This record gives sequence, C-alpha cells and structure tokens, in this order.
Amino acid sequence: MGSAMQAAQRRYDNMTPEEDAPVWLESSQGSDWFDDSVEALIHGHDLRIGRQTKVSADDLYINAETVFLKNAAELDGLQLGNLLKALQLGEYDTARRCAAELLGEPTKRLGSVLADLAEELIKPHAGAAQAALCNWEDAA
Repeated sequence: MGSAMQAAQRRYDNMTPEEDAPVWLESSQGSDWFDDSVEALIHGHDLRIGRQTKVSADDLYINAETVFLKNAAELDGLQLGNLLKALQLGEYDTARRCAAELLGEPTKRLGSVLADLAEELIKPHAGAAQAALCNWEDAA
C-alpha cells in the first residue's frame, strides 16, 4: 500500500503545470511572484513551491555558464573584428567604444543570460505556484 501511495504522490508532484498559468502571470499577484522568483533564483535561491524544489540555482548557473561562454565567444569575436576595422579606418572613437565593450560588457551580458534563463526555468511552474498560493489563502 505504501508504494502505491508513493507512486501516486510522485505522479502528483511531477504533473505539468496547468495551461491557464500565463493569464495568472499577467495579474499583479502572478507578476509579483514571477519577478520575485526570477530575482531570488539569480541570487542563488532555489525555486520552491510548497516543500518541493522546482528549479535549483545550481541548474541555472550551469546552464548560464554554457550559454554565456558560447555567446561571449561570438560577441567578443564580432567586437574584436569591429575594433580592428575601426583602427584600420582611423575611427578612434569607434575603436575606443569597441575596446570598452570588450573589456566592460561581460558582467552585463552574464546578468542578461541569467535573467533570460531564470525566466525560462520558472515560467513552467507558474500554475503550481498559483495553486499553492490559492490553497494557502484558502487555509488562512
């Protein structure tokens, strides 16, 4: 009997989110939850709904590192090409801007990658969050 109960619990825990979650995300409550969850995940806190960890911050950073390194290599190569071209043409203001972007942009790019990935990882769990919040409000 215990294994049947555990199997049922696993099926329930692994259910896919409901389809009406995007509508909830457009509400004030849903938008606040989503923004707060993205920010928390970026700062190293796992997304937990109830007692379950839905998205691990470790997963976010592993995925972000892969995407960032791929994008950085492409962008840096393009920016380096623009820098060399500007130097050859004597466009020193453009060359200075390209050099500054090569040296100063990675942090902004990583932040953007983290935010985009966090949103992708969190959005599928909006329905579960909505249900959990409704259950919590009903109990209160």
